[in-house]
Amino acid sequence: MKGIINFISDFYKNSGGWIFASTLFNKFILFLIKVFVLMYVEKETFGHITYSLALLAFFTPFVGMGSPAGLLRFGSVIQQAQTRLQLAGYAFGLGLISTLFMIFLMALGFYFYEKDQPIVSLFLLILVWRMLALFLYNHQSAQMRIENKNKLFGQYDMVNSLVLLLSAVLLTIFFNATGYIFALVISPIITFIFYSFRFGFPKIQFNMPKEIAKKSFWNYAMLSSFTSVIAQIVFFLDVFLIEKFMTADDVAEYGAATLIPLNILILPLIFMRTDFTKIAQNELNYKFLRNYYKNYFYLFLIITSVGMLLSYVLGEWLFSFLDDAYSPFDIFLILMLGSCFAILLRVPLTGILNALGFAKINTITGLFTLFLSLGLNLYLIPIYGLHGAAWATTLSLMVSGVLSWIYFEWYLRKIKNQAQIAKD
Repeated sequence: MKGIINFISDFYKNSGGWIFASTLFNKFILFLIKVFVLMYVEKETFGHITYSLALLAFFTPFVGMGSPAGLLRFGSVIQQAQTRLQLAGYAFGLGLISTLFMIFLMALGFYFYEKDQPIVSLFLLILVWRMLALFLYNHQSAQMRIENKNKLFGQYDMVNSLVLLLSAVLLTIFFNATGYIFALVISPIITFIFYSFRFGFPKIQFNMPKEIAKKSFWNYAMLSSFTSVIAQIVFFLDVFLIEKFMTADDVAEYGAATLIPLNILILPLIFMRTDFTKIAQNELNYKFLRNYYKNYFYLFLIITSVGMLLSYVLGEWLFSFLDDAYSPFDIFLILMLGSCFAILLRVPLTGILNALGFAKINTITGLFTLFLSLGLNLYLIPIYGLHGAAWATTLSLMVSGVLSWIYFEWYLRKIKNQAQIAKD
């Protein structure tokens, strides 16, 4: 228990309280917005929105060719402020160009891919500009974090949530579903411009600092992006296949069931966001890494156990606030189980391995999990419908977490042995 208390204390000393508050606030706002849209927009249209967002999610990790991820990893271990600033300018310049090029290609692809569904095509052609918005937001967030401005980053996230809430409600009331889509695009851009006056507008450079190898930077950036794409596919593959095998109403039903399970996955990311730099700087410190994950695991074992109990007791009551057309309680419980396993294993260990520079390992693990998820979904959805999709996702998350844990344990033993050899 003392280890858990010290773990939480160190978290708050690193301004984790701000990131904790901003992240929960962000998820609460997103929850409110989604519930508002569920009640305001027709069920079939909401299904089209869910499908469009799931399709776009396959590509969003590639914004800037992963330059924000590369900036976060390599900027975390750079000591000189001027070198970090030069790296940020380099990542922004090439990342911006690649994002604009990606938007052009995606707009063409979406236009022809969904030409037989005009409303989906319209949603996608608007949402494609969210790629630019996310790049600007992610880059500015990464630059704040490598400068150890966690408090400013927390405030930044809160402001973005408030801008999204205001724009989503107003635009949805006046323009219905299309207004909601526009709100998703413009809110990060508004926040980026507002904070650029305070934090500084990014400087565009095309020269990599000599202390960093371009190949290493872009290998890590692209592999991190690819791993994120795989993770997005694992989480949204079920939605995509439900849309193909079933109906838009089924997609909406499943989307309602994921409201809480997907949102609570942000809890472990709070710690990864706060401590990413610290983990990267202790990449060869066996004792630190061992104690960090051990204390994290015990803390969240308590949290997830309580969460599952509350889900079982209060789940049906929570869903009673939605329209009578929705009854996703059984599916919700299955997905909650998968999310709890992801919170204990998959999400934190993926983040830790990323901080240690093992993007390649995460990619390999992710690919294995993706093929497993695809096979399970193709087999279970035609037989068990939405329940089959939920079990396919849950089992995939469990396997992914175990694989990451096996590699993390191997790495800990490796650095422990190296430290012992060096001592001898």
